[in-house]
Amino acid sequence: MCGFAVKVVSMQRLWRAIRWLGGTSWPLYTAAVLGTNLLAAVGVIAFLEFLLPLSVIDPDIIPLQVSGTVLRVGVAYIVVAAIISIATSFALFRPVLDWQRHPDQHDPNMVRNLVMRIPFYQTVLTSLVWVVGVAIITGFATRGSSTLAITVGVTTSLGGAMAAMVTYLEAERLVRPVAALVLARRFEDSTLEPPVTHRLRSTWLLTSAAPIGGVLLLAWAHYTQFYPASLAQLLPAIVVLCLTSLVLGFIGTTLVVMSVVDPITELQRAIYRVRRGETDVAVDIYDGAELGV
Repeated sequence: MCGFAVKVVSMQRLWRAIRWLGGTSWPLYTAAVLGTNLLAAVGVIAFLEFLLPLSVIDPDIIPLQVSGTVLRVGVAYIVVAAIISIATSFALFRPVLDWQRHPDQHDPNMVRNLVMRIPFYQTVLTSLVWVVGVAIITGFATRGSSTLAITVGVTTSLGGAMAAMVTYLEAERLVRPVAALVLARRFEDSTLEPPVTHRLRSTWLLTSAAPIGGVLLLAWAHYTQFYPASLAQLLPAIVVLCLTSLVLGFIGTTLVVMSVVDPITELQRAIYRVRRGETDVAVDIYDGAELGV
């Protein structure tokens, strides 16, 4: 009877924790980050399967089952990587969740440092997952030929780099409610995020330049006959890469511009309220670089 009561109490606590978590921004954060990387992984697989004419490399050396094996391995790794990523992210950021529920039981400096570095840590975790995935899928592709392995490796590497950049921008945006809480007090260190110039250049490089780099690589491969396909066969892949550059470049630019403009807009609103005679105006700080503290 006593054991049953303990189980009931434990279930009640778990249910309260789940309800509390549902009222925070973390479910949206998890869905956005996971969804972005799943979409990128599916896009890479679809690009390899339907847009790149892999059969022209050498049909005799690379039968259909080779590319099929590569795709099956890729899908299996996506599922495993998603589970591992969620569990790792939860373990890494759990001190922040505990601090949100019990603020007085945690060191605010430690929590502040962790919160402001969440976008960086999330990007590192995402990059590691992609690096392992690239190594695995490229390793299986080597069973066909070196050309297939290089094609698969370069394609998945570019996809992973773009996914990692978008992940950083999403994490920086979605962690703002928590960042505003931990930055309510001033601390000595004010360099917890990359400078704005680095963010702008990285966003351009990995959302706009990377797909165009893929187009240039296809042109080079066709010119040198490294990839023995006609321009007509490569045209669908080139068109999709150009569209990816336009769409992803717009999304990345929008997110990074919002990270710069939003603090300035809030400051303008605060100045306007002060001019109207309000004396208790406060401006939320959620940026750890030049625009924040």
